[in-house]
Amino acid sequence: RANEDLLAIKTDQLTTAGETGSLVAESLRMKRYSLESERSAREIQEEQQEQSISGREQSTRIQLQQLDDELALQTRRVELAKFATAQYSNLAASGFVSQFQVQQKEAEAVDAQAKLQAVLRTKTSLQQILSDLIYERKTLRSQSHSEIAGLLANINVVDQEIAENLAKHRIVIKAPSAGSLSAVTIRIGDFVSAGQTLATIIPVTSGNTMPTIEAQLYAPSRTVGFIGVGQTVWIRYSAFPYEQ
Repeated sequence: RANEDLLAIKTDQLTTAGETGSLVAESLRMKRYSLESERSAREIQEEQQEQSISGREQSTRIQLQQLDDELALQTRRVELAKFATAQYSNLAASGFVSQFQVQQKEAEAVDAQAKLQAVLRTKTSLQQILSDLIYERKTLRSQSHSEIAGLLANINVVDQEIAENLAKHRIVIKAPSAGSLSAVTIRIGDFVSAGQTLATIIPVTSGNTMPTIEAQLYAPSRTVGFIGVGQTVWIRYSAFPYEQ
């Protein structure tokens, strides 16, 4: 078909270390491999860090749930201590209990209130820890996605450099028109020179069929008696002695 790739010619210069294009290509491949490895390692690191944060976040939520139960219980203790203090104050006023017993109940109420405040402070601290963990997880995702995006951008740049290096050190010969490739005079690995004919294309006709090829054959006079009109003739090409 027209514009279809036919041949590829490498234009590398040979050095003591090898072909320049191949050396550059190998360097770019190593660079790309390094970037891919770094991207993979960063994704694994992000997954491990997020699992760690999620584990601590879940543990904190469980502690808060347990603390809510303790908070409800301690609140009830404060209410009972206050009620007991009020009852003992009334009994003391009637002379049924001593003032010392009233003071004991007041001390119990103060102690219960202090424990309640401690539970509230612990809850506030855990809520702050939970908030920090949520923020840390969001920050981790944002930072990790930014780093991975940067690595992907660098990989795209290297891919572009690989394509440019390949195009720079290789010439692709395309078919100028539709037809059949014939008389290929080179093989893979051969050296070529400027102006050298590499192959011949026999174009197709407008009906997308191969054109009729006319050949002028010369035969010695001694073979005239063996030739007739309409006779089938086999032609052997010197370039392809194994075909006829």
